[in-house]
Amino acid sequence: NVIHMMLNLSGDALYKRGYRKLCNSTPIKENLAAAIVLNSKWTGESPIVDPMCGSGTLLIEAAMISCDKAPGLNRLKWGFQFWKKHNNNLWQDIYQTAKKRFQIGLKKCHKNYFIGYDYDSEIIKKAKINAFNAGLSTIIQFFIKNLNNLKNIYNKKEIGIILSNPPYGQRKEAENQLVGLYVQLGIVLKKYFENWQLSILSSSNFLLNFLQMQSYQKYILKNGTLNCIQKNYQIFLNNPISENNEYQNRIRKNFKKLKKWTIQEKIECFRLYNADLPNYNIIVDVYKKWIVVQEYKAPKIINCKKAHQRLCNAIYYTKEILSIDINNIILKIRKKNKNNTQYQKLFNKSNFIQIKEYHAKFLVNLTDYLDTGLFLETRLIRKLIGIISKGKDFLNLFSYTGTATVYAGLGEAKSTTSIDMSNTYIQWSMKNMLINNLTSTKHNFIQANCLDWIKKTNKKFDLIFINPPTFSNSKKMNKSFELTRDYLNVIQDLKTILRVNGNIIFSSSKHNFQINLDALNKIKLSAKNITKKTQSKDYMNNSKLYHSWIIKHTR
Repeated sequence: NVIHMMLNLSGDALYKRGYRKLCNSTPIKENLAAAIVLNSKWTGESPIVDPMCGSGTLLIEAAMISCDKAPGLNRLKWGFQFWKKHNNNLWQDIYQTAKKRFQIGLKKCHKNYFIGYDYDSEIIKKAKINAFNAGLSTIIQFFIKNLNNLKNIYNKKEIGIILSNPPYGQRKEAENQLVGLYVQLGIVLKKYFENWQLSILSSSNFLLNFLQMQSYQKYILKNGTLNCIQKNYQIFLNNPISENNEYQNRIRKNFKKLKKWTIQEKIECFRLYNADLPNYNIIVDVYKKWIVVQEYKAPKIINCKKAHQRLCNAIYYTKEILSIDINNIILKIRKKNKNNTQYQKLFNKSNFIQIKEYHAKFLVNLTDYLDTGLFLETRLIRKLIGIISKGKDFLNLFSYTGTATVYAGLGEAKSTTSIDMSNTYIQWSMKNMLINNLTSTKHNFIQANCLDWIKKTNKKFDLIFINPPTFSNSKKMNKSFELTRDYLNVIQDLKTILRVNGNIIFSSSKHNFQINLDALNKIKLSAKNITKKTQSKDYMNNSKLYHSWIIKHTR
């Protein structure tokens, strides 16, 4: 048998220096901060600036190193102090020597070399208290400042280092919500801190790419359970923003044209830009005070570096022209859709915002999924459903988040039935109904395979809305669904549950999709194309994107 005997030398963990009584929600440990300072190759003889300083840990650790302050000098208790043979006189000699070294080092320290900025005034208060507790308040300065307003206060001859641990999407914000922050940081540093060094910690290489800089050194570190990387850069001017004005001119033009219209129509969400220019293959949607930028992955023939630079420029100029907060920009990258990947969860932040569309209210989630919970291109279809649903039994198939059902409810439908395979979307639909005060028992929600359900039900409906997927091979389905192959069979099944004077609104976002009218006539149905009538002003230049028909029984 083996017995392990251990002695507690420290008491509390050694990384706890004793000065940090207050901190933000995602602080780094003090020993990690010290490692970051040492890895940055900062010599102590040049300014050190943290543009997102939080509770000040990086600057405090840097100042402690510069002032020759022992890391545990602030600690009041040590584990060894409780040993029976602890030599307190020896310990006091060691402690007093360390204290004197700190006092000497503090006098030699440059008083204007440690500067921290943060946009949050409460966090700055905490940073100042922490610096005071560490005995460093005379040499560290903290200021309330947004990254947009960051400037270099030193003369050109004084070259220093930017040291930072910005958010990287693992705790509070989602990764796709932080792209604008990194783009802005890269642009500001190149503009005002040319020839300075930059050392930055992140767990996301994806976000670091948006700095648009080439690192010369990197270190692998652990921040708690997170695998992180620290990269060192030399900051060069290197044309931080493009001088080509085509994108910003188009954004200004579109925004001017649409802004007045959205106010008049009481619309808070709209499409601002839809790959209008060949060099900028992106989509820009406005959600109240938020911007969602969707990039279509560039084909292999396109220079990836150039495409990435254009994306960064687009993000920067969209923010500038619309005066959007840097944290209110969401980036989503669209690839060729396989297996309904647009419905898969990307993040798990559950950050919902409430928006208005005409007289309806909806909850949208801008970060967690590729789609937001609201298809903007079907806006006028929803409005039409609200107008013609009064007194009718309404069926919403592939109901998604139930936005069409909300309009039917507000339009005083006799009853509504919403069907979707996803429990997540059924629950989302119920929340959308709730915020519109549509809580009656006449509104039904069913989690089921729509295609199986319409074959089995005995119910009849006056108005049916169906916007089927282009393709689906979900495990919850008996067989795959392909729109162009299967749509006629689906319509034929819908015919059996459609009342004599009823209407089917059939919509599709498949490129150049058309209904075979002759085939419809053979099953005694007729269709009227209402695509142009249901095109909203922000989609006028994209007539091939969305198609709609009203289908009726042939008399």
